[in-house]
Amino acid sequence: MSTSNLINLSAPQPYEGQALFVATLARPGKNEAAERHELYLSLCSLLIRDRASWDPAWAEQPQLMLPLHACRREADIARDMKTFDRRMRDRATAGHIAIAFLQKAKSGKTPILPKGVSRLNVERMLASVLPDLGMSDTGNVRTRVWTPSLPVIHLCAAWTTIVQDTTRAGLPAPPILEAIQEAGVLALLVERGAEYALLLEKSDLKIPQASLHRFALTKN
Repeated sequence: MSTSNLINLSAPQPYEGQALFVATLARPGKNEAAERHELYLSLCSLLIRDRASWDPAWAEQPQLMLPLHACRREADIARDMKTFDRRMRDRATAGHIAIAFLQKAKSGKTPILPKGVSRLNVERMLASVLPDLGMSDTGNVRTRVWTPSLPVIHLCAAWTTIVQDTTRAGLPAPPILEAIQEAGVLALLVERGAEYALLLEKSDLKIPQASLHRFALTKN
């Protein structure tokens, strides 16, 4: 059964929705609910600290927030963030692979494929990213990168396309925790992810809709 999450864009502390989205992206597994919640708490703390560093006017005003978010122990943050960068790399890789299938589902035509890939299928696309990952076996990529990303593959693709748009504009691709604090980025990720979730139904990936994590936005 799919998991639905509602994010209030008018909430007094936007970092909560940002942290929820990123924690879900990093730890989407069916059996990762406890780890996902712990990571959410650590991300809340990091986002609070980061905003305080670049927004002193905000930092100097009383804020409505949970002490649990603001006072996270350093040891807990270090534990939760230990594999974060690797997980984000894996999600970006999975999103890059998925985009080709989504493009075909949208246009009905096979897009330009990576060098050496003659036909669009998962196994060939997994093989195309082996050099980037420093791996030599597509089975490892499937087990460690592709399969764990499937519950959020639509969101992986959404993040990957935002990174691609940024680099095409001649700008450096920001880390997700930096990007998601920009106005409109979270909304764009959720909206684009919803579009890609619908395209998955038409694609050759055959990922059950019920297995996806879903997000919806409100301003109430």
